[in-house]
Amino acid sequence: MTKKRFSFSAFFLNAILMLLSITCIYPVIWLIYSSVKTDADFMAHIFGLPALPLQWNNYYAALIRSKILNYFFNTLFNGFSSVLVIIFFAFCIGYVLARYRFKGKFLVELILMLGMIVPVHSLLVPMYIQFKLINIVDRRGVLIFPYVGIMLPLSVFLIRAYIKRLPASLEESAEIEGAGLASTLLWIIVPVAKPVLVTVSVIVFNFVWNEMPFSLILNASDKVRNIAVGIMNFASSYDVKWTLRIAACVTSLIPVILLYGFFNRQIVQSSVDGSVKG
Repeated sequence: MTKKRFSFSAFFLNAILMLLSITCIYPVIWLIYSSVKTDADFMAHIFGLPALPLQWNNYYAALIRSKILNYFFNTLFNGFSSVLVIIFFAFCIGYVLARYRFKGKFLVELILMLGMIVPVHSLLVPMYIQFKLINIVDRRGVLIFPYVGIMLPLSVFLIRAYIKRLPASLEESAEIEGAGLASTLLWIIVPVAKPVLVTVSVIVFNFVWNEMPFSLILNASDKVRNIAVGIMNFASSYDVKWTLRIAACVTSLIPVILLYGFFNRQIVQSSVDGSVKG
């Protein structure tokens, strides 16, 4: 039995990675235990542990005061709608770019690439002017348009890269069995491409959940406001309840954490499959 030799470089690298992990995890832990403090305890000991009894009523007060349930609904609606639209179009476009050669293919890829390069926030003013002219500002669902436009190019390239590594024999076998293109895509390619589709869905939903500038400009009304903007406007100018705001922030983290927890395996599988040629 061979003994493993101690590697100083590996130890040093692991130590750095552990420190970086702590810097990522600690802010979330701090949010959680700060959300059950009193305001006086929080201001006196910002980084200290909470004193007993824990203030669980902060969550109840945050839900009532911030209208966070309404913000939840608005963001979930925008998120799921954007995911469905992007997955449909990105899968169709990505499959065509991965499997077919046609005139203008390079131009299509170039346009999609430019869509990833252009700073999206530079489009805020012209988009607001256009939407104002057609009277769809402050309407539920208006944010789906910029979200699809922003996330579609990245989604297309991720799906195209994944499908490109799938063997063409999948479609050939289905064609021999008499299956049409629609049946082949629905019953063969989609199940095989499930990891990348889940990954794209999580990336898009996470972007929508945390997006603020477009929601702030295009949906200024409290009735259709996203959760990120809702939490930002939680405190008034005369009454800043930090523990209630932190409780609202912790509540807003729950859907994203659950999403990553449920689909962690598919995300890892997509990353592995995308980095290794099939």
